Amino acid sequence: MKLPDYDYKSTLTAFGLVIPICLALWLLAVPTTMSLATFAVTISVMLAGSLVALATWNNGRATRSIAHVLNDVEKAGPRE
Repeated sequence: MKLPDYDYKSTLTAFGLVIPICLALWLLAVPTTMSLATFAVTISVMLAGSLVALATWNNGRATRSIAHVLNDVEKAGPRE
C-alpha cells in the first residue's frame, strides 16, 4: 500500500502565514502589549495588505463571461 504524496510546500506556507496572522490578532486583541504608534502602523499595514489582496483577486478574474466569448466566435465565423 502506497501512501499519497503530500505537498509540503503548501503546509509550510500555511504555517508561515498562520503564525504571523495569529500573532498580529493577539497583539490587536491586547493593545496594551504595544505602543500606540505600533498599533496604528499594524492596523494600516493589515488594511493595506487586505486592499492589495482584494485588488489582485479582482484583477485576476475573467473580464468577460462565456456568453460574450461565444458571441464573438459566432460573429467571427465564415460569412454565407
